[in-house]
Amino acid sequence: MRSLFAVLSHLLNEKHRVNSQGFCIRDINQYKVRNGLSSLYSILPKKFKFNTPPTEHQLDKLAIIVVSSRESDRSRSSDYKIANLMGEVVGVQRQSDGTIRLYMSGTFSDNYGSQEIHNHPDVLIDEVNKLYQLGYR
Repeated sequence: MRSLFAVLSHLLNEKHRVNSQGFCIRDINQYKVRNGLSSLYSILPKKFKFNTPPTEHQLDKLAIIVVSSRESDRSRSSDYKIANLMGEVVGVQRQSDGTIRLYMSGTFSDNYGSQEIHNHPDVLIDEVNKLYQLGYR
């Protein structure tokens, strides 16, 4: 069930803010809330400041793209296989007050053949182009 909900939340996160992390309400306390909010898997954005601020225009708008693939189908008589390429985009943006905001920007996924996933993954190329047009580097 957990794996199913992780994949489902990843797919829904392409258009909506969705996450599979949760809390047991009956047993909640301040430590669980603090741990959940500081988790890297939390959908809520985080803000922080550097001890030594970055130089001008460094880290103004940065996108980190995390990509993974999972083989989903393979014929025993051939080397051809189908794989699912999925990824998520983490945005890093400098705010006007000097703080850095770290947030989940969204997810993407598509299915590819064994050669196409390595040579021309359209979903990844489209995501990079979209982010570049929005000013991310």
